[in-house]
Amino acid sequence: MGDQKFSKLAEIQMTEKQAHDELVKIGIPELDAGLITDCLNVGKFCSWLNTDTVTPEAVAGANALIASKNLAAEVKVTRARFDKLIWEVARRK
Repeated sequence: MGDQKFSKLAEIQMTEKQAHDELVKIGIPELDAGLITDCLNVGKFCSWLNTDTVTPEAVAGANALIASKNLAAEVKVTRARFDKLIWEVARRK
């Protein structure tokens, strides 16, 4: 996956695969788990739009996982038009 030289996940002794698998276990769809993992790994704001369904509990679980690892980020999912969802990974305030 990503270059470990710039890896925020490596700083907390977590691989990208581990982060991805944890997010999927929580209920985040595969594609979105991969995107969230990439955003966390590089420590950048990311957003995307898709139709993957996700429960509020899964998003809360993802945020709890991120907080437990002391990563200064959070996942937000907002419903948009035409059954689309806007996903964002941003710095936690």
